[in-house]
Amino acid sequence: MTPRATSDQQLDLWGARPHPDKPGIDLRCCDVAEILAECRGARLVMSDPPWVYDNAEIPRGDGSMAEIPYSLLDMAGISTHLRAAYDSAANDAYLLCWCTWPKLSEWLTAGHDIGWTYKSGGSWHKTSGLGVGFHWRGDTEPLLLYTKGNPRPFGCIRNGYGSPRQAHSEKPAEWLSQLVEAFTEPGDLVLDVYSGLAPMARACLTTGRRYLGAEIDPERHQMAMARLWRNG
Repeated sequence: MTPRATSDQQLDLWGARPHPDKPGIDLRCCDVAEILAECRGARLVMSDPPWVYDNAEIPRGDGSMAEIPYSLLDMAGISTHLRAAYDSAANDAYLLCWCTWPKLSEWLTAGHDIGWTYKSGGSWHKTSGLGVGFHWRGDTEPLLLYTKGNPRPFGCIRNGYGSPRQAHSEKPAEWLSQLVEAFTEPGDLVLDVYSGLAPMARACLTTGRRYLGAEIDPERHQMAMARLWRNG
């Protein structure tokens, strides 16, 4: 499956210039079901789900509460998406699934029938600011590694990475670039089911991989496209 070119008619957040047309990079403002229906042969899938929590607010560093700024998905919805991603992936493929420590046990139970085989995990160590949480403040975020078939890595990579935390739960593009290079070859297709601000799109752009991703929120999609524009 070859991603279609992004539109050069949609203006950025400021209405000042068109979004970039990056060959091989297809970041759509749509429901994830649209890309899952047409994607075939992805060698790497990334999932950074918008987990549902008991409350609709998160604590700020000053002790006040802030509303979660995006739509959330329950375990059944996430499982359905990742099962469809399994069906659309190559015969030998990897899944990188971001989780949170409070949701880890629930996800490992709910996600047992997604087709993918759990292999290992790593974590992002956030080196700045104060994390959110109740019993303690979270400064790490787990990343779970799954496989389909019998893929083999193309390089050696550590399962931990340290960098400053970023707004809107954006993951470090530098580490994603390393993961992409370890688990895919140039020209392979990477499927990003919950793109957010799309750091994976920028990682694929810099490493020469094809990318297909979906972000359903128009404002976050605009912000992601603006980051792609600045990325050259």
